[in-house]
Amino acid sequence: MVFQLQALPWLALGIGIAGLAAGTRRLWVTRWLSSTPFMRPLRVRRWAKHGWVSAVTSVGLGSLVKPTAPLRVTGVTDDGIYALWTLPLGVTATDVLREGESLAAFFDAPRLDITPVRPTLIALTWRWDEPLAASRELDPPTPGTVCLADGLTIGRDESGSDVVWSPLAPASHALLVGGTRSGKSIALQVALAQAAAMPDVVVVGIDPTGLLLAPFSNGPQGARLALGTASNSLADALELLRQLVDVDLADRLERLRESRADAIRETSAAHPLVLVVLEEYPAFLAACAADDTGSGRKPQERLRTRAEMYVQRLLAEGLKAGIVVILAAQRADADVLGGYRRDQMSTRLAFRLESADGWRMVFPASPEVAEVGATLAPGEGYFASPGRAIARVRGDFIDYAAYRDHVEQAMAWRRDHLSEIPI
Repeated sequence: MVFQLQALPWLALGIGIAGLAAGTRRLWVTRWLSSTPFMRPLRVRRWAKHGWVSAVTSVGLGSLVKPTAPLRVTGVTDDGIYALWTLPLGVTATDVLREGESLAAFFDAPRLDITPVRPTLIALTWRWDEPLAASRELDPPTPGTVCLADGLTIGRDESGSDVVWSPLAPASHALLVGGTRSGKSIALQVALAQAAAMPDVVVVGIDPTGLLLAPFSNGPQGARLALGTASNSLADALELLRQLVDVDLADRLERLRESRADAIRETSAAHPLVLVVLEEYPAFLAACAADDTGSGRKPQERLRTRAEMYVQRLLAEGLKAGIVVILAAQRADADVLGGYRRDQMSTRLAFRLESADGWRMVFPASPEVAEVGATLAPGEGYFASPGRAIARVRGDFIDYAAYRDHVEQAMAWRRDHLSEIPI
């Protein structure tokens, strides 16, 4: 009894301290958490638990039918906060993308990456780094030090990782679209500067402006380029397409049959990948149509009809024969490409497009990108390839003069040393 009476003051003191702590919890807990960096994960999860529902409700993303699911934080690092959120009934990923700027402020982050996992679940990543803030300047590879297996580096994604296109792993043609001053031409220069240094890749193609492919004219395949839109240039372009289909494609398919193989999966200097570049393809077709009208050709003799037929053959049968097409255009209009041809190009890189319809033609399975497609900065776009989900990217940069110098040097090296480099 005496012992219990002596303990009463201490018990009362404990109760008083506990009451004081509970009464002033709002004042000291936040300050304590913010002054202890190692408690940051706890602080983040606490804020997600108490503030997320009201935050999404305030921007119209809450549920009016049943309670809104809380934010589930899956990771906290110095670079970002990673979380998953189950979408309320009636809310789509497009709705969340539209409110991305407001939701980024939830953790006071400069940007928020929003990635659909499935129709009812999205992944959210708050980031403080800015890998897409500026284009990275390409350091062109030394000729002979790279090959096709290394892939063509396009740029970086939002996580800062390299975006690489491997034309034969898995095999895919590429569609590259973008408006004026969007970064499309620079992306082509970046890809071709790397391809020029690969002994197991040859670049051929059609270029109405003559600017992109002109540096390749001094290489061993210089005769297999069609530059400009004059009548003789258009005739050269049709002859190039004919040779690619009737000679190259036919010979390679025959070689496959003899070797009892179904596709070319490895390349070498002796048996390289043929990279067919169709720069400003709609402009090329328009020039063909104008020449057809001016020359009064019969329907079966028209350049445009024959060109479209050859390109369709290359798209349909070229991959198994190691012939890959890069088709560049300002828009992927149906009257130029058509659904079948567009579907053959499963690697797609799109820069700024003013029309939402244009985005839907390029990425029909990702309608949410159409909401932000017209606001992309130059060099910023979206990339998708077989085995890789669509991602926002920032293309690398190379100055046109540096591009020309590098390709011309690579072509000179190719003439002098190619036979000495085993691939």
